[in-house]
Amino acid sequence: MDTFASEFTEHLNRLSGLSGKPGLGCFKQLIHLKETASTNDCAWELFEKNRAGHGTLVTADAQTAGKGRFGRKWMSATPKGLYASILLTPDPGLRIPHILTTAAAIAIAETIREFYKIQVRIRWPNDIVSD
Repeated sequence: MDTFASEFTEHLNRLSGLSGKPGLGCFKQLIHLKETASTNDCAWELFEKNRAGHGTLVTADAQTAGKGRFGRKWMSATPKGLYASILLTPDPGLRIPHILTTAAAIAIAETIREFYKIQVRIRWPNDIVSD
């Protein structure tokens, strides 16, 4: 795994450890895999088996059957990235996937720029890319 992905995963682990304390954590559960077919499929499978819920973050160093927009498939460039899916179960009035996805992409890109000083761009709607 490259340095950024390693540091980012370590940072997420620290945040996950704080999740039981009000105002300190952002994830209720963190699951990191070396390789998975798809972080999204993994998150949904865990959710359906009641092994993960709202606030679960699933990350992987590599995906073998990642999915893009319009059902497109793609392979990850290991060890060049960190692939992630977050399980969210917002109130029904807030279930507007394209807005949540876009807001998350912007927030993640800004956080990486500010805290890690890495120039990234968003490949719409939700891929964060560093050249």
